[in-house]
Amino acid sequence: MTRHRLNLRPSGQRARQYTEISADRLAAQTDGLSHLDEALLLYLTKAHRPIAFVLCLPDISAFVADTRGDLHPLNQLRLLATRSWCRREAVLVVKGTIPGEQGRGYMRLLSRELHAGLRRGGYHPGRLLAEVADRLTGVRRLACRDLAGLLRAADLHQFGDPGVTRELRAWLRLTPRHPRYRLDGLTDRALELGAAQALGLRASLALHPVLRRLGLPRVLAAASGGLLDHDGDVLVLVGPVTEQVELGRTLMRHWLTLAGLGHTTHPLSQIIDCDRTREALADRLGVADPLTLLHVARVGRPKAPAERSARVRT
Repeated sequence: MTRHRLNLRPSGQRARQYTEISADRLAAQTDGLSHLDEALLLYLTKAHRPIAFVLCLPDISAFVADTRGDLHPLNQLRLLATRSWCRREAVLVVKGTIPGEQGRGYMRLLSRELHAGLRRGGYHPGRLLAEVADRLTGVRRLACRDLAGLLRAADLHQFGDPGVTRELRAWLRLTPRHPRYRLDGLTDRALELGAAQALGLRASLALHPVLRRLGLPRVLAAASGGLLDHDGDVLVLVGPVTEQVELGRTLMRHWLTLAGLGHTTHPLSQIIDCDRTREALADRLGVADPLTLLHVARVGRPKAPAERSARVRT
């Protein structure tokens, strides 16, 4: 840690709040960190000299609470033996770039590697970094859990509408035997459905006119409830309806920016397809005209590459 202290000092001295720390004190306060997750301490060197670094730690607060703060040797062994149990969330402790190397993209490179390491370690996805969100013009950002109720209401409306259900049924490809399975539509593999789940959804949609009166929309809406049950972000594109072409270009740029940083998006258009939830979302965002809400999507880092659905090429 001595070489990182030499890196930390010039990086931190430009901050508004900076406390000098001796080598002995730093060693004492970081003793044992390597036993938690050494992959979350990253640094770059230039001419054999560290120039940028980032340090994250697994959030073991639940373990500490469970042991009532008593980290005696036996509990430390338990902690080492149950590392995967603690790898749910991580806390950013400190990051920095020495003044002479700032503004050259080194921290962006480290952040990308850090997020890759977090995914490999099984940590839960979190919120977008502020510097990423600031690059997305014309969008409003909300925490996923803040919209969970609106999503359930929108799904209930969607699955209760016979016209929407017919369109959904026509677009889904829930079995490889479907004649257009390899041409277009949304496949069972893209939806990550098992054979039993795909069969159940096919039967439910086929019997929708009968099952709708028996509460099928509530069952289908409940099945998608986990989409926003985590600490992620929902992005809402807001703009004049008369400028949809230009805003479509803006949306494409956002997708490319996010993809370049390892993020993917999951559209939640049902929220703005339902008048009631669209108006509620506009009210929550402080937007006067609900019609200016043009696109809604969850954004995050996928645990694995998404299965692609086929598209007809012309």
